[in-house]
Amino acid sequence: VDLFAFGIDYHTIVRKELIFPDTPALRFVRDDKDIFRIIGTNIDVMPNTAMVHGLYDVRGLDFPSHRYREFCEAIGGHDWLGYGILFTVQLQPKLLGLLNVKYVLTSSRPGAKALRYLRLVTVDKDINVYQNLYYLPRSFIVHHVRVSGDSQEVLKTLQDPGFDLATEIILEKAPPPQFVEPQESAPQSTAEITRYDPNHVTIRASTSAAGFLFISDSYYPDWKAYVDGVETEIYRADYIFRAVYLAP
Repeated sequence: VDLFAFGIDYHTIVRKELIFPDTPALRFVRDDKDIFRIIGTNIDVMPNTAMVHGLYDVRGLDFPSHRYREFCEAIGGHDWLGYGILFTVQLQPKLLGLLNVKYVLTSSRPGAKALRYLRLVTVDKDINVYQNLYYLPRSFIVHHVRVSGDSQEVLKTLQDPGFDLATEIILEKAPPPQFVEPQESAPQSTAEITRYDPNHVTIRASTSAAGFLFISDSYYPDWKAYVDGVETEIYRADYIFRAVYLAP
């Protein structure tokens, strides 16, 4: 309404670089060709602006779901005006890693606990860039599963320092009966994302033992998954994410 009332006879043109400056910190992160997400603290790298630079941000002004908000609160986030999430410097790098967060961009100094697992990789005039040493790939295969129907217990377990997020996931329903955890200590498995679009993800996966392909994208019931062209069930994994069963 205000734009219409006060701006109907006024329209200015502003150069893109004045609104979305191409800073050294952003160039450093953008030069990393891996698939990863970033996070800024407070309003550093304002939510939603990262998409201009082709970067994935775990924040967004998009009315997050109840579960996603709770997960982010466990990391160090807080509700912002009811339709977004902001993060303080008191971060939990381990859960950030599960969210595929590789870099933290901040004009502040992270909390002492977080700094033990964040490595300073570049310094810009306004922003410091830290690499998360707990960073996990966007998608990977696990062979160990826990089952819990209590969602709050799931969230609590994920925060347990003794729980290995890289090798085990928590499902909220029983896996298929044919799933048996392997006896071998380290099954061979690979997962490579070959296509990643907003509505379509393709992953080339291989595993020597039964397991679950985990992807750190939000679970939502309307998604469909196909393994070798055959539709399969998508499980809610680790409170907010997706996983599908893979036979050897």
